[in-house]
Amino acid sequence: MLQDEASKFYEAGKHFSQSPDAPNRSLKERHKQYCRLMASEGLMPLRIRNGLRTNFSMSSAEMPPLSTVQSFVNNFARTRLAKRDRIHDINAMVKARADPVSQSDDNAPITFTWPEDSLVLLETALTQAPQFLLV
Repeated sequence: MLQDEASKFYEAGKHFSQSPDAPNRSLKERHKQYCRLMASEGLMPLRIRNGLRTNFSMSSAEMPPLSTVQSFVNNFARTRLAKRDRIHDINAMVKARADPVSQSDDNAPITFTWPEDSLVLLETALTQAPQFLLV
């Protein structure tokens, strides 16, 4: 043992601290199954965490932190549900609608238009509507 008057967190391999260790509020296996099911349904981590409280009758002290649920759900969605960043898909869509002249250089600025007008959307909806709805 050390002979100082100052308190040490670790002395001779033992943990000496006045504060108790934080409770282990990690997800149990049945909670993980519920999180996987809800993530595959498209729910956000906060709603999944609130669902844990109601479905498993958990008190506030037993609830895992939101960051734990977020980490688990986002990791599951990224690895199992293929919800990755769609930057490559967005770049491909932009390049497909861009001017063909500017596609030779990836760093060249481009100008393109996107049919997001309400009239274009209305016209598309009317042309794709069933025949009996068109008057």
